[in-house]
Amino acid sequence: MKIRAFFGQSEFASSVLMLASGTVIAQVIPILVSPILTRIYTPDEFATFGLFSALVSIFGVVATGKYEFAIMLPEKERDALIIVVLSTIISIAVGIVLLVAVLFFHDRIIAFLGNPDFSLWLYLLPLGVVFAGFYQILNFWNNRKKAYPVIARSKIVRAVASNLINILLGFFKIGIKSAAAFGLIIGLIAGQLIEVLMLLKVRSLKNVKERLSFSISEIGLLARRYIAFPKYDVPSELMITASVQMPVLLLNRFFEQYVVGLYFHAHKVLSLPMSMIGSSIGQVLYKQLSDTRQNRSDFTDLVYKTYSRLILIGAIPFAFVGVFGPELFGIVFGQAWAESGIFARLIAPWLLFNFIGSPLTIIFSVLERQREMFFWIGVMFLSRVASLLFGFLYFKDVYYSIFLFSASGTVFYFVMNFYLVNRLAGVNIKDFLRATFIKPILILGSVLILKYIVSLLP
Repeated sequence: MKIRAFFGQSEFASSVLMLASGTVIAQVIPILVSPILTRIYTPDEFATFGLFSALVSIFGVVATGKYEFAIMLPEKERDALIIVVLSTIISIAVGIVLLVAVLFFHDRIIAFLGNPDFSLWLYLLPLGVVFAGFYQILNFWNNRKKAYPVIARSKIVRAVASNLINILLGFFKIGIKSAAAFGLIIGLIAGQLIEVLMLLKVRSLKNVKERLSFSISEIGLLARRYIAFPKYDVPSELMITASVQMPVLLLNRFFEQYVVGLYFHAHKVLSLPMSMIGSSIGQVLYKQLSDTRQNRSDFTDLVYKTYSRLILIGAIPFAFVGVFGPELFGIVFGQAWAESGIFARLIAPWLLFNFIGSPLTIIFSVLERQREMFFWIGVMFLSRVASLLFGFLYFKDVYYSIFLFSASGTVFYFVMNFYLVNRLAGVNIKDFLRATFIKPILILGSVLILKYIVSLLP
């Protein structure tokens, strides 16, 4: 099937194809490298790396005040450039605040996190957060300029550089307990920097100082004009990210680092490729929905086609993980990581619906209904934290805890997807239910039959 027929609009299809192709290539690299990394680094080291990644993700949400979403909206390029400057100032300020906090409260933070191996890497956290903010800003600027080849290339180069550093430094970390996981963390930081530098090469950002003069009042004016983004998107995105990273943070406190590493690896292997593909689709979808929001029929048609294709893309790999999780992880990553496949099986339903729903949350921003999004995310955050803590404190079992966590996320994303696709986008309820259940059930049934056939083999 041609990509244009797959997504319906030729410009949308071409843009998605460009970003998705770069994303797919970029994700093939870590997938191929993962079996090597699991034989170089221990689950304990993955736990330390997971903690660093979780904190960068959480603080990265506030690094720009989410003003990068506003870069797409102004008609005048001058206004968009001022928002770029505003977002950059916020990122630097957040980095400075974090650095001061780390310098003055280092020991208390480490004691709270419950991972002594993280002591050295806490000092790099502000840098990782600033780089994350810069990437978000430049990513949206390139999207505004439709510089999709630049975005695609930057993803590929980052993947190559990060994973090469992971492998090379992994061989030098042996016996250096004080620098556990340093190859993984340095690889992440270096990859961020490389991607930022590549995204800076957009012609329209060169010589900005010569092309643009502005006052503090102009920055303030635009900051107030798009105040809904920091007011609603920051807390909403913060709750989303915190709920996703919550297991890593809480597992550090309630269970051994070994368990944290197993869970983090399972989550990374499943979520990274799908989230990158979903973000590529969402990135282009934001532009297309912004252009078609005045035409209701085109808007509805685009949302429905995107929703149904996201389900089809995600159902196949997640069905295989849900059925063959432990076996696949044991074969690919080594028997020491087979238990990680049990975690993968537990979180597969949640990650499937998350993959489908995450790009569609763009609808809230396009329709400027951030207040509704804030409500939905608040419900999600409270339900997921409650389910996770209940599993930890009542069952005192990591598998029950992760199961409840995944179940609450699955239910939430299903209900929110229905609201977005049916209520806001106007897709018929029968079409929504048909797209949601028929093909995924057929796919899951086929995989279960395959497992039964495999079990009969000698």
